[in-house]
Amino acid sequence: MGLRPVDERLVQAIRILDAQEVPYADIRRALRPLAGRIGTDAPAYTTVRRIAITERCVSDTRTEAIEQIVAKLLRGRPPTPYELEQLREARLYTALVRALAP
Repeated sequence: MGLRPVDERLVQAIRILDAQEVPYADIRRALRPLAGRIGTDAPAYTTVRRIAITERCVSDTRTEAIEQIVAKLLRGRPPTPYELEQLREARLYTALVRALAP
């Protein structure tokens, strides 16, 4: 019994429900019909919780980097190479975190 990746459609559903501040247990219950339709098991409560927290962290990191660049553009100044590098690193961080999360 090893770790299996969670179907991306389930991860997307977790992301959407978590954004609406649905409790983890309710998210897990809501995933059961979807998991059945796509032919997989619904993830465990702890997995749902881990994915929701991970997705929030990823979103916060990317949003912060993007907001800095947009604020600078609105002031009529181009972003510095450092700020562009921060955005690139946020994207890499996103890919790494999602690869490591079950």
